[in-house]
Amino acid sequence: MNISEAIAKKYKVHAADKWKGDKPEECDLCHKKFSGKDNFVDGRLKTGPWGILCEKCHKAKGMGLGVGFGQKYSFKTLEKIKEEEK
Repeated sequence: MNISEAIAKKYKVHAADKWKGDKPEECDLCHKKFSGKDNFVDGRLKTGPWGILCEKCHKAKGMGLGVGFGQKYSFKTLEKIKEEEK
């Protein structure tokens, strides 16, 4: 268990099961427009800041998934996609 997971467990923090903000239009890094079949990640970059990322950019420059790292959502439904977390 990493420190982010330990803090999340201690304070009973968990990521939302559904995206609460406005539907994102494009990846903050490559500016690819999202479409109905895409997923997007609200995630932390290896360089520090957070962003809305396409899966390709997240794989290349993201920190992974999990509390303190990033959450993946379906663009079509805005539901969180449950995957193995970091």
